[in-house]
Amino acid sequence: MKRAYKGHYGYLRQRKRNLFLMTLALVLVIAGIAVYGLVMRGTTKNWYSIIAAMLVIPMAMQLSTLIPMLKHQDRPREEYDRIRKLSGQAVLDTGLLIAGKNGKAFELNYVLFHENGIYCFSGDESLNPQETAEYLKNYLRLSEVEGEVTVYTNLKSFEKRLQNLPASDRETADDFLLRQEGVFLAISM
Repeated sequence: MKRAYKGHYGYLRQRKRNLFLMTLALVLVIAGIAVYGLVMRGTTKNWYSIIAAMLVIPMAMQLSTLIPMLKHQDRPREEYDRIRKLSGQAVLDTGLLIAGKNGKAFELNYVLFHENGIYCFSGDESLNPQETAEYLKNYLRLSEVEGEVTVYTNLKSFEKRLQNLPASDRETADDFLLRQEGVFLAISM
């Protein structure tokens, strides 16, 4: 299977699978070390128990990243292909999970970085587009990369906006757009 990078289609599914497998492997290693120490030494008061206890930290880190990601999924492939076609060769990212100020992650299903602004779509209709746009603009300001952000929760409106944008090409895109993309990728899981 081809590796998907953050912002590319299929990344969420791949990342969740990798996190699950790593968590499972760590649980098995922890259990194996603890049982080995108990069987070989006859007590839990040994170096094996300490090593097993210390491995709980990386396992917990993997698990704490996996749990918020579980409810998020990649959008249907046909929809992605349609959005990709509408955006042409522009800078388009998909499946970005951003930690919200309330501690709950929200998903930006599609983010288009264009000379006219940053256009985001989230399938979460409970998301407040104005607050989310302001939240994202603050991250851009902190990184000294200003930009106008518009968030859509209606797919048809988002697609209509993409149709009305002039063509853009990732290969000839201004470095500024790539820096904006970098900020979004940096703040996503």
